[in-house]
Amino acid sequence: MIKRISQMLLMPLFYCQGWHVRRTVPKMDEPNGNRYGETGMGKNLKLLVLGDSSAAGVGVKHQKFALLGRLVNQLSKQRRVQWRLHAKSGATTEDAILQMDQLANEQYDVVISALGVNDVTGLVEVDEWLDLQHILRDKIQRKFAPRLILHTAIPPIDRMTALPQPLKWFMADRGREFDRALKYSCDRYSQHFRLALPPNKSMVAMDGFHPGRIMYRIWAKQAAKRILTSI
Repeated sequence: MIKRISQMLLMPLFYCQGWHVRRTVPKMDEPNGNRYGETGMGKNLKLLVLGDSSAAGVGVKHQKFALLGRLVNQLSKQRRVQWRLHAKSGATTEDAILQMDQLANEQYDVVISALGVNDVTGLVEVDEWLDLQHILRDKIQRKFAPRLILHTAIPPIDRMTALPQPLKWFMADRGREFDRALKYSCDRYSQHFRLALPPNKSMVAMDGFHPGRIMYRIWAKQAAKRILTSI
């Protein structure tokens, strides 16, 4: 209760700090590189990655250094991977639901989603976001009938060096609340996927907000392990 009251009293400061961050943090483009393809040898595996700027690979210069490229590299050592990326910077969960209409209905073995940070920073209510996550999951099932859905956890916002205090404290607290809701909403068709990150190391890109090369490498390695042990 005291925390909520404190946050409400500090809301004008949060808005001012958020405005300053949006004006001063350098804008990074989505990386170059193919967003679909096929590679590797072995049993077939169809992969779809969808989401926001982190799924798109913002923070590195080329897709080979982003989640998609590193994940395909890991998986293709054991599987013949057909892969597609459908992600856009700034996308909220609601945006992703609408943008999925651009994709054809086809079967994928694995769908990885990375969504939530823009909902957190956009002050979407957690109950509303959870409803949107259920809609997203239902739409994924209908369109793609995957054997596995991995919902990437909300990243640790307190490691984003671009955010000043107390805005960082506020957003990190919201991020943890969203992630708890996401974790407990997963069912037998989906899994909550939290990265095991080294402590006390930001691993963010030069903008202080998006993942950097090291984080993308860790993300891909752990996601590949989860996929290969699950299906």
